Amino acid sequence: MTMNKITYYSFHIDGDDLCEVEKFVTTFNEPAYGEDYHNIMSVIREMGMNRGAEAKYFRHEKAAEALPPPYTSGDVRLYCSRITRDIVILGNGCVKITQKVQQSKDCLFHFELVNALSTQITQRIVSGDLKIVNKQFEGNYILKLEIVMSKIFEDAMNAVPAYGQERAAMSLDVVDRIEAILEMKGMSHRELAAALGKSESEISKWMRGTHNFTFDTIAKINLALGVKVIEIPKSGRKRTVMGRLHPDNAVVVPLSSIAPKRDIQEVKVSNPLYKIPEGQMLSLPFVLKKY
Repeated sequence: MTMNKITYYSFHIDGDDLCEVEKFVTTFNEPAYGEDYHNIMSVIREMGMNRGAEAKYFRHEKAAEALPPPYTSGDVRLYCSRITRDIVILGNGCVKITQKVQQSKDCLFHFELVNALSTQITQRIVSGDLKIVNKQFEGNYILKLEIVMSKIFEDAMNAVPAYGQERAAMSLDVVDRIEAILEMKGMSHRELAAALGKSESEISKWMRGTHNFTFDTIAKINLALGVKVIEIPKSGRKRTVMGRLHPDNAVVVPLSSIAPKRDIQEVKVSNPLYKIPEGQMLSLPFVLKKY
C-alpha cells in the first residue's frame, strides 16, 4: 500500500495463502488484543499518512525493527524492517511476555525471519541489485516481496478508530514539539534531564514517541524549557491549540522569548526543514486558530 509518506511492503512464505502482515491482522484483530493491536495500527497509519518512517518511532531489533514505538505499554509486537524513511516492510508478530525475544519460541521465529530479510535487502541495495525509485523497490527481490495491496490490510487501516488515530497523532506531536524547542534552545536530552532531575535514558525513552505524558510531566517540562509545550485556550484572548501543521497558518514564536544558547541558522523539525525568516521569527508545527 502506497500512502502519502510511506510505501508498505510485506512478503509471502512459500505455500502460504496470506502474506505476513495479513497473518498479523487476522490473528490480532480480536478483542483480547484490542488496545495493543489498535495502537500498532494507529502508528502505522499515522506514519504512512502524515509523518514518514522516522527512526525514533521504532524499536530497534538487530538488523530490523518492531512496533509499537519503544517504551509503550502492551505485549503485542509487529516485526518490520525500516528500509528508508518512506519504505517499510511489514512482517508478522507475536505476544512478547518474556524479557528477551530468544526466550519466546513464537516471537523468535518472526524476529529472525524479518532480520534475515532486512539483512538481505540491505546487501542487495548496496550491491545495486535493488534500487529505490519513487518510494518503491526496483530490481531483484530474492524473496516474494510485494507492496501490500490486500483487502485485509486496507480494511485494517480503514478500521483504525478515530480516537486511536488522534491519540497516536497527539502523542507524536508532543514529542516533535519538545524536540523542536530543544533544537531552538541548543539543549540536549542530557541538559533537559538535568533540569528535570531525571536520567538521560528516561528522557530518551520519552522522546521515542507515544509516551503517555501526564499533565504533571508536561508542567515540569514547560518550566524546564521556559516554553509551553501545549497552549491551552483562555477566554477573551486569541487562542492556540495543538494540531496539524499548516504552513500558512502556524503559531509564530519570537526567538527572543526563547533565548537560544547559540546562533541558529536553520532548525530541523521531523519534516520538513524550517528556516527562520527575516525578523527573527520561527514557525512551529502547531496550528493557530481564531475563535
